[in-house]
Amino acid sequence: METLSAQKLEQLGGMLSATSSPVILVHQHPDGDAVGSAVAMAVFIKQAYGTAPKILLPDEAAYTLDFLQEIHPVIIYSRKRSAALKAIASADLILCLDCASLERTGELRDAAVKSPAPRILIDHHLSPREDEFGLVFSETEISSACELLYHVLNGLKRPECLVRSCLEAILTGITTDTNNFANSVFPTTLTTVSEILEAGVDRDAILNRLYNQYRENRVRAMGFLLSRKMSITDEGVAIIFLNGHLNRRFALREGETEGLVNIPLSIDRVRMSIFLKEEGNLIRVSIRSKKGTSANLMAQNYFNGGGQENAAGGRLVRRRGLSSYREITDYVRRACKEFFAA
Repeated sequence: METLSAQKLEQLGGMLSATSSPVILVHQHPDGDAVGSAVAMAVFIKQAYGTAPKILLPDEAAYTLDFLQEIHPVIIYSRKRSAALKAIASADLILCLDCASLERTGELRDAAVKSPAPRILIDHHLSPREDEFGLVFSETEISSACELLYHVLNGLKRPECLVRSCLEAILTGITTDTNNFANSVFPTTLTTVSEILEAGVDRDAILNRLYNQYRENRVRAMGFLLSRKMSITDEGVAIIFLNGHLNRRFALREGETEGLVNIPLSIDRVRMSIFLKEEGNLIRVSIRSKKGTSANLMAQNYFNGGGQENAAGGRLVRRRGLSSYREITDYVRRACKEFFAA
């Protein structure tokens, strides 16, 4: 792996050993890979160098990931803004994980840019903003930021610091970002997971926390959306739109629609799945696709976003001609026609 040069690893080790107040940042709407990589990094730093980093989440993660916060506490910016900003202001090192650019940290971006602290990036997304960081570990042919982090930490030659809680967080991120090993799985992924299991991590316990702790509301909402709110275009694109009314009707919490976008891909004629979720003036967009169809290009071209080849996201901002349910779904259908015609 070219990104793991001895020179880079030596530089990373020096920066970690010198820091006394490190801060870890992840992207908005943090998923299992973001929280998992942040917690794993924090545990390793504490074990190896005796320093406890502060993990900053721009907003809340799904409650099914609460067990990771039991391993290492986090500061949620949307709840404790002053504490989060104070942490960045006093940081002497900023680590950005699972986040290709500071822009994806939302309102934390400006504080991170103003900070004189050196910045490190560990990420697996396409087109990282390397100019924003002094040290970059970037690899796209890999399952997740957590898998990349595992290789980076192994490269620091401190195996005694890869304790079980650190490995549990890494396995959580790999599991969620591969949709439980249904996509983005590489030979290195299976090797990594095998080594983690050999170290004694209980995968069944992680799966139980991730997938068997949902509320009834979530299950009923998923069934309703799939049966009543999913349409499939002539191009083989499944479209699901969760508006604010339905979100309130089912009293859905943050992260409870995670995974819904993957389900339509089990239909043989579906090549791509697009899930839209209304959040005030914004429409969050999640895109998944089968091999040979680029979710990343669809996100870039039509939804102000991007990501990986078969898993991407973006957003739409309500404006004139793109505000009602019909206008938004019509736009998505036109985008699908143009995209597949090209």
